[in-house]
Amino acid sequence: IPTEQPERQVLVFDKPIATQSQILLGCQLAVEDELRDRPSALVVGDVLGEMAWRRLREEAGVTYGAGAYTSIDDGGTALLIMSSLVQNDAVGFGVETMLDLVNAGATGDVDEQSIANAQWTRARTYVLGQQSGQQMLNRLVSVGLEDFSYFETYPEDLGNVSLDVFEPMMSTCVGQEVVTIVGPREYAEE
Repeated sequence: IPTEQPERQVLVFDKPIATQSQILLGCQLAVEDELRDRPSALVVGDVLGEMAWRRLREEAGVTYGAGAYTSIDDGGTALLIMSSLVQNDAVGFGVETMLDLVNAGATGDVDEQSIANAQWTRARTYVLGQQSGQQMLNRLVSVGLEDFSYFETYPEDLGNVSLDVFEPMMSTCVGQEVVTIVGPREYAEE
């Protein structure tokens, strides 16, 4: 797990022929136990992804797709990734939105119903994702064959995700985001 994180960075890669700009935000999440915290991290990503979709697509109409997800790797390194392809003239708005959503997550300014919705979706996907023999094998391999307790505690861990997990999990995110923009520099610099 990285012990030092960079200060917020915005990296701009000039692609003058692009008709839309790609924005990617990444930051480290704080997890204590990579298996027990996995459901919380997944729900955090789902909730922030839904918020990004609403703001960038439904409210502003500047993208066809926006979302967020989390990645937890062996050893406890956890990342939040938020991305969107936006109209060039909305690059600033897109970056501001993502930074605002990171802050909203870190302060617990999220709708509790969206947490419940994410839990339901994750529970349904969890069951549907292990119906065949190959799916069950993939599930076992994805968490490591040596730790079957994950399967015993997953339903309870998922059910226990609440607003209380957002602030501590995202505490390492605010002010330490790395934002990458690929598109015409003239729009990104504004």
